[in-house]
Amino acid sequence: MEQHKDAPFFCYLPYNTPHSPWAVPQEYWQRFKDKPLALTAPDTVKEDLDETRCVLAMMENLDWNVGRVLAQIKKLGIEENTLVVYFSDNGPTRSAGMAA
Repeated sequence: MEQHKDAPFFCYLPYNTPHSPWAVPQEYWQRFKDKPLALTAPDTVKEDLDETRCVLAMMENLDWNVGRVLAQIKKLGIEENTLVVYFSDNGPTRSAGMAA
């Protein structure tokens, strides 16, 4: 973005979150590993609560990283002339009805 801020450019930044492999930076996992869940799958037998917590931690990490991109756009002074289109993965499918 820094190199092309004075001319039109296209930046493609794909995220696969939340999707397997279920991995998240340790600092995010620590915030969610023991957190009680307000919403769970209708069939709790099929839900892996640690997997659900990992998905929640992955989403918080994704949010932080998208915020970094938006902050950089603002820092470069191009926010008034920038179009941001945001997509994310459809989410986990192993545990039907998983909280997100």
